[in-house]
Amino acid sequence: HIAAFEAVMRLGKQSKGAAAPIGGGSADATAKYGIVKQTDEQRELYLKTKRDLKRKMEQEQRNSRANSLKIQTIYRKIMRINKVDGLRKEIEILSQNHERDVDRKDAIIQMLDRDLEEAEDQFGMALRAHLQNMDKLIDLQD
Repeated sequence: HIAAFEAVMRLGKQSKGAAAPIGGGSADATAKYGIVKQTDEQRELYLKTKRDLKRKMEQEQRNSRANSLKIQTIYRKIMRINKVDGLRKEIEILSQNHERDVDRKDAIIQMLDRDLEEAEDQFGMALRAHLQNMDKLIDLQD
């Protein structure tokens, strides 16, 4: 844009069919040149700002990914610790339940052992009584 405008300015003549500028035309051309130059500067500033923002955005995305991984690692570590604590408590409860069941079953075994001893004693007495009765019957027969 600027180069073409400067070429027209150097020639000092207007293109065919163009109306002659009012007031000599050089002030108007200079103003147009200033506007074009200002527009180009704004465009360059816009493009530079756009590149900088894009670079910053990419850097922020890289940082975000890295931080997300760090946060996820820390979160997993915390969750693992909580899970281990929960499992330890659960194991302790299961251990206590098991001990209670073992004690209950031991008590049942001891009770059954006493019952068995009583039954053996009763059997022994019944056997002795039977043998005595048999001896008496044999003595009666003789």
